[in-house]
Amino acid sequence: MEALSYIVNSLRFPDRRDYLQMSAGIRARSRRCRQFWKPHLELSRLFINSSLGSKSGQVVVMGAGMLLDIDASFLDANSKQVQLIDIDPTLKKYWKRSFPRRSQSSELVMTVADLTGSMDSWYRALGLAVKNKSSIEEVVALLRSLKPEGEVKEFGVNPEIVISINLLGQLGVYWRDRAASLLKADPCYFEDSELPVVQIREAIEASIVKLEMAHLALLAKFSRVILLSDIYYHYYKKNLSDWQTENALSVSGAQIVEFFIKQNFNLEQSDSWLWHIAPQDIENPEYGEIHEVNAFYFKRS
Repeated sequence: MEALSYIVNSLRFPDRRDYLQMSAGIRARSRRCRQFWKPHLELSRLFINSSLGSKSGQVVVMGAGMLLDIDASFLDANSKQVQLIDIDPTLKKYWKRSFPRRSQSSELVMTVADLTGSMDSWYRALGLAVKNKSSIEEVVALLRSLKPEGEVKEFGVNPEIVISINLLGQLGVYWRDRAASLLKADPCYFEDSELPVVQIREAIEASIVKLEMAHLALLAKFSRVILLSDIYYHYYKKNLSDWQTENALSVSGAQIVEFFIKQNFNLEQSDSWLWHIAPQDIENPEYGEIHEVNAFYFKRS
Protein backbone atom coordinates (compact mmCIF):
# COMPACT_ATOMS: atom_id res chain seq x y z
CA MET A 1 0.00 0.00 0.00
CA GLU A 2 2.86 2.37 0.86
CA ALA A 3 4.55 1.65 -2.47
CA LEU A 4 1.35 2.31 -4.41
CA SER A 5 0.78 5.56 -2.53
CA TYR A 6 4.32 6.68 -3.36
CA ILE A 7 3.85 5.95 -7.07
CA VAL A 8 0.58 7.88 -7.23
CA ASN A 9 1.91 10.87 -5.27
CA SER A 10 5.19 11.00 -7.20
CA LEU A 11 3.10 11.47 -10.35
CA ARG A 12 1.08 14.21 -8.65
CA PHE A 13 4.16 15.97 -7.25
CA PRO A 14 7.08 15.10 -9.57
CA ASP A 15 9.35 17.85 -8.17
CA ARG A 16 8.96 16.40 -4.67
CA ARG A 17 9.74 12.76 -5.38
CA ASP A 18 12.85 12.64 -3.20
CA TYR A 19 10.98 14.13 -0.25
CA LEU A 20 8.07 11.75 -0.79
CA GLN A 21 10.49 8.83 -0.89
CA MET A 22 12.12 9.98 2.34
CA SER A 23 8.73 10.38 4.06
CA ALA A 24 7.61 6.95 2.90
CA GLY A 25 10.84 5.48 4.21
CA ILE A 26 10.36 7.11 7.61
CA ARG A 27 6.79 5.81 7.86
CA ALA A 28 7.85 2.28 6.92
CA ARG A 29 10.80 2.30 9.31
CA SER A 30 8.67 3.67 12.16
CA ARG A 31 6.37 0.65 11.78
CA ARG A 32 9.16 -1.91 11.53
CA CYS A 33 11.04 -0.46 14.51
CA ARG A 34 8.04 0.61 16.58
CA GLN A 35 9.21 -0.87 19.87
CA PHE A 36 12.70 0.63 19.46
CA TRP A 37 11.37 4.07 18.52
CA LYS A 38 8.86 4.19 21.38
CA PRO A 39 11.26 5.52 24.10
CA HIS A 40 12.55 8.27 21.79
CA LEU A 41 9.07 9.39 20.78
CA GLU A 42 7.87 9.39 24.40
CA LEU A 43 10.86 11.46 25.52
CA SER A 44 10.31 13.90 22.65
CA ARG A 45 6.66 14.40 23.57
CA LEU A 46 7.44 14.80 27.25
CA PHE A 47 10.12 17.41 26.57
CA ILE A 48 7.90 19.37 24.20
CA ASN A 49 4.91 19.27 26.55
CA SER A 50 6.92 20.41 29.57
CA SER A 51 8.48 23.23 27.55
CA LEU A 52 5.16 24.38 26.10
CA GLY A 53 3.35 24.50 29.39
CA SER A 54 -0.34 25.34 29.50
CA LYS A 55 -2.30 27.88 27.47
CA SER A 56 0.29 28.85 24.90
CA GLY A 57 -0.48 31.28 22.13
CA GLN A 58 0.24 30.47 18.50
CA VAL A 59 2.57 27.52 18.00
CA VAL A 60 4.49 26.81 14.78
CA VAL A 61 5.75 23.25 14.22
CA MET A 62 8.55 23.03 11.64
CA GLY A 63 9.26 19.64 10.12
CA ALA A 64 5.93 18.39 11.41
CA GLY A 65 5.93 15.15 9.43
CA MET A 66 3.29 12.71 10.65
CA LEU A 67 3.46 14.28 14.14
CA LEU A 68 5.04 11.13 15.59
CA ASP A 69 7.04 13.27 18.05
CA ILE A 70 4.13 15.52 18.98
CA ASP A 71 1.43 14.96 21.60
CA ALA A 72 -1.32 16.35 19.39
CA SER A 73 -4.00 16.18 22.11
CA PHE A 74 -1.83 18.24 24.50
CA LEU A 75 -1.01 20.77 21.79
CA ASP A 76 -4.67 20.97 20.81
CA ALA A 77 -5.76 21.66 24.38
CA ASN A 78 -3.03 24.16 25.23
CA SER A 79 -2.56 26.41 22.22
CA LYS A 80 -4.62 29.10 20.54
CA GLN A 81 -3.49 28.33 17.01
CA VAL A 82 -1.32 25.55 15.54
CA GLN A 83 0.63 25.96 12.31
CA LEU A 84 2.18 22.82 10.84
CA ILE A 85 4.91 23.17 8.21
CA ASP A 86 6.56 20.46 6.11
CA ILE A 87 7.82 20.10 2.55
CA ASP A 88 5.86 16.87 1.93
CA PRO A 89 2.52 17.84 0.30
CA THR A 90 0.85 14.55 1.21
CA LEU A 91 0.89 15.11 4.99
CA LYS A 92 -2.25 17.22 5.34
CA LYS A 93 -4.45 14.14 5.75
CA TYR A 94 -2.42 13.11 8.83
CA TRP A 95 -2.60 16.63 10.24
CA LYS A 96 -6.38 16.88 9.87
CA ARG A 97 -6.77 13.50 11.52
CA SER A 98 -4.63 14.61 14.48
CA PHE A 99 -6.56 17.86 14.99
CA PRO A 100 -10.17 17.00 14.06
CA ARG A 101 -11.66 19.85 16.11
CA ARG A 102 -9.54 22.43 14.27
CA SER A 103 -9.36 20.83 10.83
CA GLN A 104 -11.93 23.14 9.26
CA SER A 105 -11.02 26.32 11.13
CA SER A 106 -8.33 28.98 11.13
CA GLU A 107 -7.02 27.50 14.37
CA LEU A 108 -5.15 24.94 12.26
CA VAL A 109 -2.85 26.32 9.56
CA MET A 110 -1.31 23.73 7.23
CA THR A 111 1.65 25.00 5.24
CA VAL A 112 3.57 23.00 2.62
CA ALA A 113 6.87 24.79 2.10
CA ASP A 114 10.63 24.52 1.89
CA LEU A 115 11.77 26.37 4.99
CA THR A 116 15.23 26.95 3.55
CA GLY A 117 13.84 28.73 0.51
CA SER A 118 16.89 27.35 -1.30
CA MET A 119 16.73 23.65 -2.09
CA ASP A 120 15.01 23.97 -5.46
CA SER A 121 17.07 26.91 -6.72
CA TRP A 122 20.33 25.28 -5.56
CA TYR A 123 19.27 22.04 -7.27
CA ARG A 124 18.54 23.84 -10.53
CA ALA A 125 21.83 25.74 -10.43
CA LEU A 126 23.90 22.62 -9.79
CA GLY A 127 21.92 20.65 -12.37
CA LEU A 128 22.66 23.29 -15.00
CA ALA A 129 26.37 23.21 -14.14
CA VAL A 130 26.47 19.43 -14.51
CA LYS A 131 24.50 19.59 -17.77
CA ASN A 132 27.00 22.11 -19.12
CA LYS A 133 29.87 19.80 -18.10
CA SER A 134 31.41 22.39 -15.82
CA SER A 135 34.86 21.63 -14.49
CA ILE A 136 35.44 20.46 -10.92
CA GLU A 137 36.78 23.93 -10.09
CA GLU A 138 33.64 25.57 -11.51
CA VAL A 139 31.34 23.23 -9.57
CA VAL A 140 33.27 23.93 -6.36
CA ALA A 141 33.02 27.70 -6.96
CA LEU A 142 29.27 27.39 -7.56
CA LEU A 143 28.70 25.35 -4.41
CA ARG A 144 30.68 27.80 -2.31
CA SER A 145 28.72 30.75 -3.74
CA LEU A 146 25.32 29.34 -2.79
CA LYS A 147 23.35 31.27 -0.17
CA PRO A 148 20.04 30.54 1.57
CA GLU A 149 17.56 32.69 -0.29
CA GLY A 150 14.39 32.91 1.73
CA GLU A 151 12.07 31.63 4.37
CA VAL A 152 8.41 31.03 5.07
CA LYS A 153 6.87 34.33 6.09
CA GLU A 154 3.27 33.24 6.74
CA PHE A 155 3.59 32.64 10.47
CA GLY A 156 0.06 33.52 11.50
CA VAL A 157 -0.76 36.76 13.28
CA ASN A 158 1.66 36.79 16.19
CA PRO A 159 3.45 33.46 16.61
CA GLU A 160 4.88 32.91 20.06
CA ILE A 161 6.51 29.50 20.01
CA VAL A 162 8.34 27.50 17.36
CA ILE A 163 9.06 23.77 17.57
CA SER A 164 11.72 22.40 15.23
CA ILE A 165 11.61 18.60 15.23
CA ASN A 166 14.65 16.75 13.88
CA LEU A 167 14.71 19.19 10.96
CA LEU A 168 18.10 20.76 11.57
CA GLY A 169 19.89 17.45 11.03
CA GLN A 170 17.83 16.58 7.96
CA LEU A 171 18.84 19.69 6.01
CA GLY A 172 22.29 18.31 5.29
CA VAL A 173 20.96 14.84 4.48
CA TYR A 174 18.50 16.16 1.91
CA TRP A 175 20.94 18.55 0.23
CA ARG A 176 23.84 16.08 0.24
CA ASP A 177 21.65 13.43 -1.40
CA ARG A 178 20.23 15.87 -3.94
CA ALA A 179 23.67 17.14 -4.91
CA ALA A 180 25.08 13.62 -5.25
CA SER A 181 22.16 12.53 -7.46
CA LEU A 182 23.00 15.33 -9.90
CA LEU A 183 26.77 14.87 -9.83
CA LYS A 184 26.48 11.16 -10.61
CA ALA A 185 25.51 12.13 -14.15
CA ASP A 186 29.23 12.65 -14.84
CA PRO A 187 31.86 10.29 -13.36
CA CYS A 188 34.52 13.01 -13.54
CA TYR A 189 33.09 14.46 -10.31
CA PHE A 190 33.66 11.24 -8.36
CA GLU A 191 36.82 9.69 -7.00
CA ASP A 192 34.99 6.34 -6.81
CA SER A 193 31.44 5.17 -7.44
CA GLU A 194 30.13 6.65 -4.17
CA LEU A 195 32.17 9.66 -3.03
CA PRO A 196 32.58 12.94 -4.94
CA VAL A 197 36.12 14.29 -5.16
CA VAL A 198 37.39 15.90 -1.97
CA GLN A 199 37.04 19.51 -3.17
CA ILE A 200 33.39 18.97 -4.08
CA ARG A 201 32.65 17.17 -0.81
CA GLU A 202 34.16 20.04 1.16
CA ALA A 203 32.15 22.59 -0.84
CA ILE A 204 28.91 20.66 -0.23
CA GLU A 205 29.66 20.55 3.49
CA ALA A 206 30.29 24.32 3.48
CA SER A 207 26.89 24.88 1.88
CA ILE A 208 25.27 22.67 4.54
CA VAL A 209 26.76 24.88 7.26
CA LYS A 210 24.93 27.83 5.65
CA LEU A 211 21.63 25.91 5.66
CA GLU A 212 21.99 24.99 9.32
CA MET A 213 22.93 28.49 10.44
CA ALA A 214 20.08 29.99 8.41
CA HIS A 215 17.65 27.63 10.17
CA LEU A 216 18.93 28.65 13.60
CA ALA A 217 18.56 32.31 12.59
CA LEU A 218 14.98 31.64 11.49
CA LEU A 219 14.17 30.03 14.85
CA ALA A 220 15.68 33.01 16.67
CA LYS A 221 12.94 35.24 15.22
CA PHE A 222 10.53 33.69 17.73
CA SER A 223 10.34 34.49 21.42
CA ARG A 224 10.31 30.82 22.52
CA VAL A 225 12.16 28.02 20.74
CA ILE A 226 11.89 24.26 21.25
CA LEU A 227 14.58 22.54 19.21
CA LEU A 228 15.12 18.79 18.91
CA SER A 229 17.94 17.52 16.72
CA ASP A 230 20.23 14.59 16.16
CA ILE A 231 23.75 15.55 17.22
CA TYR A 232 25.68 12.32 16.59
CA TYR A 233 25.17 9.15 14.58
CA HIS A 234 26.50 6.01 16.23
CA TYR A 235 26.97 2.86 14.13
CA TYR A 236 27.48 -0.49 15.85
CA LYS A 237 27.93 -4.18 15.16
CA LYS A 238 26.61 -6.58 17.74
CA ASN A 239 29.86 -8.53 17.94
CA LEU A 240 32.08 -5.43 18.40
CA SER A 241 32.39 -3.15 21.44
CA ASP A 242 33.63 -0.10 19.49
CA TRP A 243 31.14 2.20 17.78
CA GLN A 244 31.75 4.34 14.75
CA THR A 245 30.53 7.88 15.48
CA GLU A 246 29.80 10.68 13.02
CA ASN A 247 28.60 14.24 13.56
CA ALA A 248 25.00 14.79 12.50
CA LEU A 249 25.51 18.56 12.30
CA SER A 250 28.25 21.03 11.50
CA VAL A 251 27.67 22.54 14.97
CA SER A 252 27.74 20.93 18.39
CA GLY A 253 25.08 21.12 21.06
CA ALA A 254 27.26 23.59 22.97
CA GLN A 255 27.53 25.80 19.89
CA ILE A 256 23.75 25.78 19.46
CA VAL A 257 23.37 27.00 23.03
CA GLU A 258 26.05 29.65 22.47
CA PHE A 259 24.26 30.86 19.33
CA PHE A 260 20.96 31.43 21.13
CA ILE A 261 22.58 33.04 24.17
CA LYS A 262 24.21 35.55 21.82
CA GLN A 263 20.72 36.23 20.43
CA ASN A 264 19.53 37.16 23.95
CA PHE A 265 17.87 33.86 24.81
CA ASN A 266 18.06 31.92 28.07
CA LEU A 267 18.37 28.15 28.05
CA GLU A 268 15.35 27.15 30.14
CA GLN A 269 15.56 23.39 29.73
CA SER A 270 17.68 20.76 27.97
CA ASP A 271 17.91 17.00 27.73
CA SER A 272 19.58 14.29 25.65
CA TRP A 273 18.94 10.64 24.93
CA LEU A 274 19.72 7.81 22.52
CA TRP A 275 17.34 6.86 19.73
CA HIS A 276 17.75 3.31 18.46
CA ILE A 277 16.62 4.28 14.99
CA ALA A 278 17.73 1.26 12.97
CA PRO A 279 18.48 -1.92 14.93
CA GLN A 280 20.85 -4.42 13.38
CA ASP A 281 19.01 -7.38 11.78
CA ILE A 282 15.78 -5.39 11.46
CA GLU A 283 17.05 -2.70 9.09
CA ASN A 284 20.43 -4.05 8.06
CA PRO A 285 22.14 -7.40 8.78
CA GLU A 286 25.59 -5.80 8.83
CA TYR A 287 25.21 -2.98 11.38
CA GLY A 288 22.78 -0.97 13.50
CA GLU A 289 22.34 2.77 13.93
CA ILE A 290 21.71 4.82 17.06
CA HIS A 291 21.18 8.58 17.03
CA GLU A 292 22.14 10.82 19.93
CA VAL A 293 19.41 13.43 20.31
CA ASN A 294 19.68 16.81 22.02
CA ALA A 295 16.60 18.78 23.07
CA PHE A 296 16.65 22.51 23.98
CA TYR A 297 14.08 25.00 25.15
CA PHE A 298 15.14 28.64 24.75
CA LYS A 299 13.21 31.71 25.89
CA ARG A 300 14.07 35.25 24.92
CA SER A 301 15.38 37.33 27.83
